Amino acid sequence: MPLWLNKKFFAAASLAALSLCLSGCIYLRLLELKHQLADFDRNFQIQSADGVEFTCLHPVLLVDDMSFFGITPERRMKEGPTETWDLRWVKVLPIGASEPPGFAITARTHFREGKLDQFALSESFFGLVPKALLIDTLRALGKASVETSSKSASTHYTTRAAASDTFFPNLSRVREMLGRPYSEQTINTLTEYEYRYVTVPQQHANDAIRIRLRFITATGKLKSAMCAFTGGKINLNME
Repeated sequence: MPLWLNKKFFAAASLAALSLCLSGCIYLRLLELKHQLADFDRNFQIQSADGVEFTCLHPVLLVDDMSFFGITPERRMKEGPTETWDLRWVKVLPIGASEPPGFAITARTHFREGKLDQFALSESFFGLVPKALLIDTLRALGKASVETSSKSASTHYTTRAAASDTFFPNLSRVREMLGRPYSEQTINTLTEYEYRYVTVPQQHANDAIRIRLRFITATGKLKSAMCAFTGGKINLNME
C-alpha cells in the first residue's frame, strides 16, 4: 500500500498541517493562558495596594489579540519596545431610558515587545467587586471547561471564600451598585439582569460587553454570571 494511503500517515500529516495553520491562532494562546491561570502563583504577580495590578511573568497574549475581547484603547502611548493603553467602559441603557451619569470602568494595559505583560484596574472598580472575587475568578478560570464550538469557558467556584453568602453581591446590592440594567426578566424561580458596557471610543455595535446575572428571586442570592464579549463568553456558576 502506498505510504500516502496509510491511515496513520494521513492522520499524522493532517495533524501536522493543522498545527501549522493554527500556530498563530489566538485560541492556542488562550489555551496557554488557561494553563497559566491553573498555576496562578507561578505565572502572575499581584499588587493590590491601589486597585489591582496583574503582572504576567510569562506573557502570551499579543497586542492584536485585544480585538478578540472587543478592547479599544481610549488613549495609546508608545515608547520604545513598550506600549500602554488607557481603557474605559461606559454603561449602555435601554433606548429611551435615562439615569444620572453612571459608573465608568477604567483600566490600563501594558505591552512589552508586543506582548501583554501587565493589566491594572483602578481602585474605584472595587467599590463594586471585591478584590478577592476578581482574583478568585481568574484562578477558577484555570480549571474551566472549554467548549470551542460555542467559544465559551465555564467554571464553578469551589474556594472557601466563595462558600460565604457575603462573598458575592446579592440582587439588591447589584441594583444599588450598577443601577438600572439594560434588560430584566423573571425565568421560573430566577431573576435575570443584563448589563451592557462599551469601550470609549466604540468601534462596532457588537463590541459591547454583556454581563448577565441570575439571582434566586426568593433570596436574592447570585446563582450564575455570564460575561460575553466579541470573541466568546465566560460562564461562572456559584454552587
